[in-house]
Parts: sequence; structure tokens; C-alpha cells
Amino acid sequence: MTNSIVVRRGLDVAMSIGMLLLMSYQIAGDAIHEWLGIVMTLLVVVHNFWHRSWYKSLLKGSYMPLRMLFLIINGGLLVTFALTAWTGMSMSREVVPFLEGMLPRMTAKQWHLGFSYWCFIWMSLHVGLHLQRVLSLDALRNKGRKSMAEGVLILAGAYGIYVLIRDNVFDYLTFQTHFVMFDFTKSSFGVLLDTWCMSIPFVLVAYYGSMALIRDKND
Repeated sequence: MTNSIVVRRGLDVAMSIGMLLLMSYQIAGDAIHEWLGIVMTLLVVVHNFWHRSWYKSLLKGSYMPLRMLFLIINGGLLVTFALTAWTGMSMSREVVPFLEGMLPRMTAKQWHLGFSYWCFIWMSLHVGLHLQRVLSLDALRNKGRKSMAEGVLILAGAYGIYVLIRDNVFDYLTFQTHFVMFDFTKSSFGVLLDTWCMSIPFVLVAYYGSMALIRDKND
């Protein structure tokens, strides 16, 4: 594996961890959340620069179902991340306070909450598109280990659906509220675990969907 690939994989892992921490707001608090948001924005800019060839190829070739799936998910992620960053910076009081006021504060809170959950979903779908790379690692080449890993993900996804319903995430996705209801009795590990599990249903949808399209393409 070349140094460039190692750096890119490290960047992917850093962005995944960053999103997990950003969605676990009650652990960090305002200042750390803002700094994480700025770091995450820079990582996304670097990630897109390294993959600039993808943008250059958008007007080339034909669009088969698998390519359309990638385009929709990547486009959804890019748009919602930009909107999440914009609404977040318009509320900043720690890192970029000179940008505060771009939107009325209550509007910014409502939009930031909704867009952040949409961004979380699109990023989870994006991860799912690349899950096959993870499941193809040497440690999971064994069929039994791969099946076990998929089983763990399915169980985590089932619990994630429960968390999505329990926490009324639909209200955030439909911009019906300005605030998140936190459970401060929960440990930091419990918050991170719940957040990770919430992503898994979407990861699996994109993974199994893309694998089905690949099989159709090869038939």
C-alpha cells in the first residue's frame, strides 16, 4: 500500500470519527463542537481536492444505475454538509464569531439541526458504498469472519433503527424542532455507541444496494 493510499485511508477514518463526535454534541459542548466542525470542514475540502478527478469525469461516459447511485449519494452529502457548515458558522461564538448573524439565530438552530442529521444519513450511505473495501481486508477474507462481521452490523443496525425511533429523529429531519433532547444520565460511551448504531441501517442499505447493482451489472 502506497503512502498516498495510507494518507487517504487515514483521512477517511478521521472524517468518520469526526462525524461521530459532531453528532454526539452533548459529550463535547459548544467550543469543542465548533472546533471539530472547522476541522471537519477542512478535512472535507482536502478529501474533495484529492478526489477532484471524480468531478472532472461527471460529464463523461454513460450513467448506469450504480453510477447514478454514487452520484446521488455523493451529491446529497456535499450539499447537506455545505448547508450544515453554513448554518453552524452563522451561530458561532467561539471560532468564527465574525460570521455570527448570517441567519437569524433560531432559524440557524433549526436548520443546522435538520441539515446535520441529513448530512449524517448521507455520510452513512457514502460509507456503505465503500464497505466492501473494509470487508475485503485480509483479516476478514475468511468467509466465517466476514459473515460474523456482517451479522454484527445487522444487529447494530436493528438497534440503530430503535434509537432513531426512540430519539424522534424524524422530527429533526423534517425541521420541526430547534433543540435536541439530551439524556445526560447516559455515559459518553453510550452516546457514541447509539450514534454509531444510528448510522448502520443507512450503511447497510447502501452496501447491499450497491452490491446488488454490481451483481446485475456482471450478469
